[in-house]
Amino acid sequence: AILRKSILSVVVLMSVAHRVRSSRIPHLELKSPITYITDCKDENGKGRLKARVSTLFPGTSVQFVGVENDFEAALNLVDIVDAYDGRPGIILANVARREGGSRRSKWENGPPFSWLRLDSIDIFSTIDGYIHSLLQKMLGERLQLDVFD
Repeated sequence: AILRKSILSVVVLMSVAHRVRSSRIPHLELKSPITYITDCKDENGKGRLKARVSTLFPGTSVQFVGVENDFEAALNLVDIVDAYDGRPGIILANVARREGGSRRSKWENGPPFSWLRLDSIDIFSTIDGYIHSLLQKMLGERLQLDVFD
């Protein structure tokens, strides 16, 4: 349920920026590739997430990067931003650390999502953990995130 709410939150955020093609079936028109960084990396999880994203954005290239934790996600985020090489794209990063009672009680429904526009790349990601830290350090400036809960 938390994962479904998180995915739907990202889709709602993305729909603000893109026109709805059909009032009957609300697919979003999107011409940029989507890269999804996630710690749900088993085959079932990847299949479920790809089905959700692909049905909302038909014809869009969706690539998955499975990671163990937010440190690995941070490395992949920097690598993918670099790979987009200034071209438009979307990066979704849903990685939530699960250890420790304080972390579980910090966010009632899991960590909120954020949106960051970095040149022509839209990055939607969870905000807890270290996922943005390396990117911020590599850019040499403080990132300005819009947080949605």
